[in-house]
Amino acid sequence: MNEKIEQARILQGLGRPEHARELLAEVLADEHGNVEALTAMADVCYWLDDYAKALEYSESALSHAPQDAFAGQVRAHAAYQLSVGAPRRSAERRKWLGVARTAARRALDIDATDPANHVTHAVVWARKDPQAALASIERALELDPEYIDAFHVRAFIFRVALLDEDRAAEALHEVLRLDPDNADAVHNLGRVDSARGDLDDAEARLREAGRLDPGRAGRIRRDLDRVRTRRALQSPPSSEQARAHQETSPSFGDKALTERAHGSGPAPEHSQPLRVSPPVVVHNGAVLVELRRCDADRWRSAESADIERAVAELAELRQARPEDADLVYESALADWLCGRRRAAITRLRKISRLDPERAGQADAHIATLEAEDQRAAEALAAQREVRARREEHKAETEVERAAEAAIARRQARERAKARQAQAGGSNRADLDAAVRVERPGAAARNRWHWLVVVPLIFLVKMSLHGCATDNSHQGTDRQRSVYTPTTMDPDVLRRLIETPGPPPR
Repeated sequence: MNEKIEQARILQGLGRPEHARELLAEVLADEHGNVEALTAMADVCYWLDDYAKALEYSESALSHAPQDAFAGQVRAHAAYQLSVGAPRRSAERRKWLGVARTAARRALDIDATDPANHVTHAVVWARKDPQAALASIERALELDPEYIDAFHVRAFIFRVALLDEDRAAEALHEVLRLDPDNADAVHNLGRVDSARGDLDDAEARLREAGRLDPGRAGRIRRDLDRVRTRRALQSPPSSEQARAHQETSPSFGDKALTERAHGSGPAPEHSQPLRVSPPVVVHNGAVLVELRRCDADRWRSAESADIERAVAELAELRQARPEDADLVYESALADWLCGRRRAAITRLRKISRLDPERAGQADAHIATLEAEDQRAAEALAAQREVRARREEHKAETEVERAAEAAIARRQARERAKARQAQAGGSNRADLDAAVRVERPGAAARNRWHWLVVVPLIFLVKMSLHGCATDNSHQGTDRQRSVYTPTTMDPDVLRRLIETPGPPPR
């Protein structure tokens, strides 16, 4: 390996990536196709949050060495970070996610024995398919049971994708077991405690993360502001403060309308929903008896308000003495009493580390809690199954009703068509009877014939008579040359009479 590349890796491990980048740039100025230098430069650019350059250098390395799994890892992580920075539900975001998933799959195909490739695959699929991502984490832990990055990604999947803070806390505690000063794990545990409503523990862990890694001061400051806001929302104001607030401030509705009109008001938090601790309900009387053995005065009453007060007192004591085994054990029992089984299991596991003599007792409690958790999960699954069956039965009933209604409508249409056809047939018969006429026979034709011929004969007779009158005025001795009705030839008269007239109109 080139000496400058080795020095760059050392500088990166010491937290000086800028100097490492300068050395790698010198190497690449002399050797443009040096795969080790390209891969190292891509890794350095990724840690400097220059994801576009990291993607460029990783692609260049893969063009020279397509079987370089580490370059594929860097490419997948860089593309995933570019997708996170892209607008939600945009084509750009989908493009970078596709690049990241393809690169992760390619790296896993190149070397399936490297747990880092399985972790990379889990990272890019954590939000889309959490169960597949968890399966990749399990395979990574099979290859290396103490691979810290696998526990980090498992905690991320439970906390962000599945919203299971208890499982996330378990994974983060595994990280702290392997690396007690891991600032990322302490910081994320503070966020988990804040989401669960354990604001005192959250504040203590966030401050501890800031002490371990001063470079994350900005993120820790924002998280501390959220913790203070939630504490202010959870703590009820005094009567005097409430009265003064009512006298000096507008009503909630007016304030909401004002903020909506002017576009002001606090910005919503998108990372975690605001969670307020519900009223404490005693779930196990035997646990309360055990708590009274720890401190009879603190757990004298079983009222909800008294138990909340005792839990708050324990949180203050635990903040002052976080490694006190008695306080941790009492806190575990308190979580158990309030129904927070996962938190109780986490504290009991800590008991085994702080006080090995109580390990047997803690293990027995853990077994009981896990059994209760299993029963609760089975009961919840049964309820969901019953609900699903009810919904399925309801859907089937609605389908049957819709089918019955469709059949009824079709039968009604058929009956209407039958009635219409029957009514149409009777009306047609009546109409035929009404408009039916008898065709004229021979006698009728003869009647029409005479109605035409007789007037015609009369007209001919009148015209001949007129002609005869005119001739008589011209001279009596002159011989008549025109037939009259008295002198007309009988054959001519018969032919005139037998000639048929025009047909009747």
